[in-house]
Amino acid sequence: MIRTAICDDDADFMENFCKSVDALVTMTEADMIVESYSDSLDFYEEYLKNPYDIVFLDIEMSGICGFQIVEKLRIVNDKVTIIFVSSHESYVYRSFVFRPFRFIRKNRYKEELYEAFFAALQLYKSNTQILKVTLNGELIPVRIDDILFFDVYSHNVFLHMGDKKIIVKKSLQDLESELKSVGFIRIHKSYLVNSRHIYYVKSASVILDDHSTLPLSKHRVKEVKDKLMYLSKLSESWV
Repeated sequence: MIRTAICDDDADFMENFCKSVDALVTMTEADMIVESYSDSLDFYEEYLKNPYDIVFLDIEMSGICGFQIVEKLRIVNDKVTIIFVSSHESYVYRSFVFRPFRFIRKNRYKEELYEAFFAALQLYKSNTQILKVTLNGELIPVRIDDILFFDVYSHNVFLHMGDKKIIVKKSLQDLESELKSVGFIRIHKSYLVNSRHIYYVKSASVILDDHSTLPLSKHRVKEVKDKLMYLSKLSESWV
């Protein structure tokens, strides 16, 4: 069951937005429960009791604003999927630091909600997907979302997950083909990275959210940035 929350203190907009989300749930037959809140504090208190997987969150609200709410939510569950909903397009720049999955403009929500909803569903599915790897002679399941990156060293392919490093009996090319649909990007001939953990891209390196610094091939810089832009859908039409 996918738990989804909508939090907005604009009653009229909330009613219409909820109807649109409910219609998408019906259309996709998603196993999802959708709950709405007009008060950000009420939402936060309920979240602490029973966290949500996907949150559609207004930014400007009385009480605690959307940005402050997200700071608190990340402490409880850093992997919660946040989709900001706002009348102010300029907030998209300020929102980057809070790592939203999408940013929906209220005056264009009917066209932007469709893509955001389906992408969030796909992300939820990929978060629950696993990759089976051999460890000490036994096959063990690893959540794809927990994988930081793969690299090649001394003819071996290693999976990096937190402070763990596991040898994988697959080529980097095979892993790239298998995992590109869930956001893995080849940044170097010896590195395949989970885009969800990329924090910053420099001219010759990629910084991950655990502060790891990985080499970025010069000829792959544009390709990596283009793929990240595509995956995040941070299109120029927001500007």
